[in-house]
Amino acid sequence: MRSRGTLKNKYHFSKGVIRVAWWIWLLTLLAIWFFYWIFHLERKKLESRLRRSCELTKAIIDNMNESLSLIDVRTFNIIAVNKTFLKEYGYSDESEVLGRSCYEITHHRTEVCAPPDDLCPLVETVTLGEHFSVEHTHYCKGGEKIYVEVSTAPIRNENGNIIQVVHMQRNVTERKLTEEKIKHQAYHDALTNLPNRRFFEEIISVEIAKAHRNKERVAILCLDLDRFKVINDTMGHEAGDNLLKQVSKRLKACLRESDIIARMGGDEFSMLLADIGRVEDVASIAQKIVRSFEQPYQIGDDAISITTSVGICIYPDDGKDIEVLLHCADMAMYRAKRIGRNNYQFCSN
Repeated sequence: MRSRGTLKNKYHFSKGVIRVAWWIWLLTLLAIWFFYWIFHLERKKLESRLRRSCELTKAIIDNMNESLSLIDVRTFNIIAVNKTFLKEYGYSDESEVLGRSCYEITHHRTEVCAPPDDLCPLVETVTLGEHFSVEHTHYCKGGEKIYVEVSTAPIRNENGNIIQVVHMQRNVTERKLTEEKIKHQAYHDALTNLPNRRFFEEIISVEIAKAHRNKERVAILCLDLDRFKVINDTMGHEAGDNLLKQVSKRLKACLRESDIIARMGGDEFSMLLADIGRVEDVASIAQKIVRSFEQPYQIGDDAISITTSVGICIYPDDGKDIEVLLHCADMAMYRAKRIGRNNYQFCSN
């Protein structure tokens, strides 16, 4: 038989083991809770830092001067835009643009941009796999036209495939309008707003090349006003300028929409008639021009009567070189003056 002391010792031993196990279990729970709380706090801090970082990034993007949009390469749909984009294109809320195609929003088109009208920067970025820049004409919500420089950057997934493209649109309207104004001034007459000699000679070059390819004829008419100097000297330059403006409008009314009229300088005008069928058709237009001067011009309180003399040459009949053709038409015009003015004459090479 076991002694009482032995049983008592075993009992105390079992009790001690249970107590130790309980403390171990409690400490384990406390440790788990402690580490969980530390992890939870760190996660909260990380989420807070991430949220602040996202808010800061969004604030920076929204306050950029350039318009930004994020586009899905599969659907061409806009995924995100910044506030500058909405302001630039006249939208009050991003819900008006999200989920709609970029070409619908910025081009007011129903299909993707394509040559020869425009290069699509999204397509080029996906094709080349790198950044791409191009200048485009865009349209705001209300239809206002703006010029933009579009730069794109690819966004890839974990497999390296391009899934989205970032579009950055920089408004260059002011620069483009200035360039167009300078170009217009360089190629147009300031008084009548007609093409000037430089532009007219470039147009002749293009039309002659086209006529050569298609085996067509081109007519060049040269005219000036008879005794214009007398009007200019007696009535003043302001009256003379007014008369030239009215003459330019009346001459344009005599031509076809495809014909070109230019002021070569002073009271001299030139016209180009492309793709003419018969020489008789040119004569008919020249006669119409001469007759258009039968109606007097109103300069202030005065009715001014003036006539014109017209010289005509035909490509390739009278020559193939621009200078030769212009000289030929000019000589025909002076011959019209010598035989009495107020008529037209063909080149007599």
